[in-house]
Parts: sequence; C-alpha cells; structure tokens
Amino acid sequence: MKKAILFISIFSLNFLSAQQKHNSIKPKNLEKEKTFSGKLTGFNNGDKIKFYDPEIMKTLDSTYIVDGKFKLKNPLGKIPKTIFITVVSENKYFTFIPFIAGENIEISGDKKDFKYNLVVNGSKFQKGKELLEKETKKYKIERDSLSKYFRLKQSDTTNTNLEILKNIKKRVNEIDNLSDVITSKYIKEHINTHYYALVNLAFYFNKLPKSEIQDLYNKLDKEHKESVYGKKVKTFLEVGNILKEGDFYFDFEAKGQDNKVHKLSEIKDKYILLDFYETYCGPCAASVSELKKMAEQYKDKLQIVSFCADKPEDIWRKGINQNKIDWLSLWDGKGTSGPTVLKYGSDGFPTFILIDKMGKIIKIDNSGYGEGSIEKMLKENIK
Repeated sequence: MKKAILFISIFSLNFLSAQQKHNSIKPKNLEKEKTFSGKLTGFNNGDKIKFYDPEIMKTLDSTYIVDGKFKLKNPLGKIPKTIFITVVSENKYFTFIPFIAGENIEISGDKKDFKYNLVVNGSKFQKGKELLEKETKKYKIERDSLSKYFRLKQSDTTNTNLEILKNIKKRVNEIDNLSDVITSKYIKEHINTHYYALVNLAFYFNKLPKSEIQDLYNKLDKEHKESVYGKKVKTFLEVGNILKEGDFYFDFEAKGQDNKVHKLSEIKDKYILLDFYETYCGPCAASVSELKKMAEQYKDKLQIVSFCADKPEDIWRKGINQNKIDWLSLWDGKGTSGPTVLKYGSDGFPTFILIDKMGKIIKIDNSGYGEGSIEKMLKENIK
C-alpha cells in the first residue's frame, strides 16, 4: 500500500555555518526540556537533521550534525507517537522512525544502520516497538529489497523478467501474510502493556473480527482507552463494519473548499468517485492529472469528491491551491482517526471508491495509484 511521502528541503551548508547554528541552541534551555540527541558515524559536519511530526506535518526542531553529534528539543507530551528523524546527507534522505513520547532519548549508530539498526536508549515506548520489530525486521528488509528490484525492472517486458516479477509479487504477498500473523499475535499479547500494540490494532481493523476488536478494547485500562489510539478504536466500533463492494455508501458531512458544509448525499443522479488522499502523498499527487482528465471526460455522468485525511486545515488548503483542484474537496479535521476514513477502510492513500447512481459501492481500489488505473476503473464500471 502506498503511503504518504515526506518531502524535505535540501540545504547545503559549510562546516562553519553548521558550527554556528549548532552552538546557537542554548544548553541551559535544553536542560529544562526533554531532548533527542545522538552520536552518529558516517555523516558529514553540517548535515541537517530534523525532528518531524507526520500527524501535524510540522518540523518540531532541527539542527546540524557536528563531529557526529546532535541535540534536538523533544516537545512531545506523555502519549507516544511516531516521529520522523531525518538526515539530509549528500542529497540523500536517511529516515529513522521511532515511537516515543516526551522523553530524553539518545540514539547511536552508523549511517548504514539508520533505517533498521540504530540503538535507542531512554524510551520505554520504543522498547515496545522493538519487541515487534525483532520478529518482523528480517521480513521488512527482504520486502524492501524485493520492492526496490521490482521498481527498477518494471519496464523490462521480456518473458523471463515478467516471470521474475510474478515471483517477486508472490513472495511479497507471502511476507505480508507472515508479518500479519506476527503482528496480530503481538497485538493480542501486549494490547494493555504496550501502546505500540494499540497503535497497530488501528491498522488491523479489516484483518480482525469486530468481536475480537471489541474484546481487546474492553481489556484496555482507562489511560489507554482515553488516548488518541483508544479513541480511534472506539470510533471504529461505533461506526460499524468497514464498507465493502456491494454495500451502500456511508453518508457524512465535511467542509468544502468553499467553506460550506457538504454531505455526500447532496449528489444526485451521478456516479461518485470518492478519492481519499493526503496532501504530501506522492501517489496522490501523481493521480491529480488523471483525475482532472476523468472529471472532464465523464462530466455528465460522474462527480469526483476528494476527501483529505490530513489533520491541519492549512495543509489541506495548500494542496488544493497547488494542484488547482476544481472539483469538490472535503476535510473534517479528524485525520485518519475520523469516522469517515475508518468506515471506508482507507488505511492507505490514495484509495478510490466508485459509487453508482443508486448509492451502491461498485468498486474499491486501495492498491495505490498507477498511471491509467483510474481511467480503467471508470471505463469498466460506468455505463
């Protein structure tokens, strides 16, 4: 499943400016706050490192690596969350994704270890994540390797290569199934002891029976139930089963780019293509030109409705302006934890859902975006 891609600006800095920037952060201020620091080898003096919150799409702090060391502010609260720690080095991005709260964190390792093998000290929440990663890391490494090869060789249409790509797809599916089994077991064993188990439950709504999810939710203590992750599980249980092909659509209200509140049920006598997206999702952005083409080609039969799953309103509006979206774009400010995203089972972006004139869901495509995929869906289903 294609997920949102993080775009980070590249800065070219000499050692002197890096040293000045690094020293400009006053140690006495950092002593009053939690910090995220580290000792890293393989990076250059002046390489920029960022502490980025993907939920609110903002850089919380940044600095420069000097003599392999750095220190960032860690302004997080008591509830842990996924954070991106990204270094820009020699025009390449190196991203580490810890699961932490407002704690004093120290990391160490080499440039080549950045994705999988950094040592993290100071976070009990990251330790919970590492329990799962200990079992799944070898599969993630293999999957990344296969996916990279697949992308490189996709243009080769010789019979031998097509057979290789077919086998790669098969193995990727096997890896995903093995990882799902391990993750499901981890969720059940640690649902009330590790926040990371609760976080993962939110991504397994369509893989576990609802009765089992209810039982797991019932086991949560008050702190876990009242966390953003517990509330997401509760929302899912309240909205009911995730919609599938053949079901009638779920009506909802959300703000449009005209600042008016719109309901899906306002659209009459047309097919609806519901497009769930995030602003900084690469495949979502790539799909815009084809959506524009289809909006014009099927203007008498089809209404496109894009639903933005970003939490910040300014990010949603920025995307509308950048992409010059002239069809209805909706936003409810609830992010991926909102009832609309959960009900439609949009756990990756983009997700396209085609609804017929009677309100029946006739096609769900949550495989991401490939050139021509939207046109193919509409051609096969719109009469």
